Amino acid sequence: IGVGLDRTDGTIEGGTFIGGAVGILASSGPRGLKITDSDIRKARTAMRFAPGQQGQVEVSGAKLRDNIDGVIVASGTDAVVSNAEIIGSSGAAAGIYGGGMRFESNTINSAAIGILVETPDALRPLEHLPPELTGFEHHQESAEIVRYRPAIVKDNTIQGVGVGIQLNRRAGAVVTGNSVEHAGKCIAGGSWWHRDGDNICH
Repeated sequence: IGVGLDRTDGTIEGGTFIGGAVGILASSGPRGLKITDSDIRKARTAMRFAPGQQGQVEVSGAKLRDNIDGVIVASGTDAVVSNAEIIGSSGAAAGIYGGGMRFESNTINSAAIGILVETPDALRPLEHLPPELTGFEHHQESAEIVRYRPAIVKDNTIQGVGVGIQLNRRAGAVVTGNSVEHAGKCIAGGSWWHRDGDNICH
């Protein structure tokens, strides 16, 4: 793990992380955590945000390249990811497991799945954490699922993917204003709040 931040406040600006299981593993303290302009490459997961946090995680301007998964967000995580560039994900460029976060105005290019919206129980727990980060495992087990607060997936540009947006209908998400180009399938599955006419498939 490049950086592990358990219920941490403050700002992380810049930084390059190459390889490893997770580039940045984080949850926010009560005053919030901002992560700007990070460059993460060739990790299993570039960024993963854990439940049980006390404030909001805000990510902007990240460059995530050639990772298996780009951004993974657990259920109940108050997170905003915007203006990120996610390129060459062999898994999902973004995986959103339950409600509570916003994923907006990002650019995704070349991925098996552009944006995956799933139920909380579909997220596998972290394994083999170093002793100083075992608190993350506890947070995962004890996190309360955020209900009636759907994830927001808005105004993203997705290109060159197998599936643009993969939705589990039971997960619930507002999916609007997204542009999907050169995809094997534009939008797969469905959501109670998803409306086909709000997204553009080229």
